[in-house]
Amino acid sequence: MKWLLLFVAIAVTTATITTSKNDANKYKEGKQYTYHYEGLVKNGLPSTGREYTGLKITCNPQLTFLTNEIIILKLRSPRLYEYNTTRHIHYKDSSLTNKFHEELLTPIKFYYIYGKVEKVFAPEHEPEWTLNIKKGILSLLNLEMLDIDEDLSTFTTYETDVVGECETLYDVTEGSTDLGVNFMNVTKVKDMNKCIKNPVSVSSTIKTKPCGSCEDKPEVEL
Repeated sequence: MKWLLLFVAIAVTTATITTSKNDANKYKEGKQYTYHYEGLVKNGLPSTGREYTGLKITCNPQLTFLTNEIIILKLRSPRLYEYNTTRHIHYKDSSLTNKFHEELLTPIKFYYIYGKVEKVFAPEHEPEWTLNIKKGILSLLNLEMLDIDEDLSTFTTYETDVVGECETLYDVTEGSTDLGVNFMNVTKVKDMNKCIKNPVSVSSTIKTKPCGSCEDKPEVEL
């Protein structure tokens, strides 16, 4: 579970989405939108060197808008990779891809209202870790832009999603394609060190062994 929480945190740290300040939801009912997604979780001790292990996922999330607010998310072509910097080739296919292929492909339904993911519905028996991956992807869709000054290109706000309520930096740029289609590029960077609420718990186990030479001592109330 520790990996899953870290995975979600990394997944939502940076996101880039095309939208509009005046209308956070430019998606259309009856349409499908497909993206490319990559997420990587690494485990290691930075102070001791550059040796890390971890897990990487790549997939093509597909959003099907049943209505303007009710959407189906389905992961297309999901693949998991083992990550290990001690090998000459850092990435290799993971057996988890085949083991949990059906669970990764299982679609979930959610509500998307004014640029925010409000409710998520999933099958009752879906594993928590695959559902967390999908929730992490949904977190990328959250956009706090309805009350933002049109003249601001960079601003910070506190945003709530699966990793808690954290300070988020927005960088907004506008442009147009070669075909003359206008677009707005929104990049989000979440500061995990500035969170008001953070749903992460840490537990540890202390190993002990009997002390044969220790004498029984009376208990003292502190």
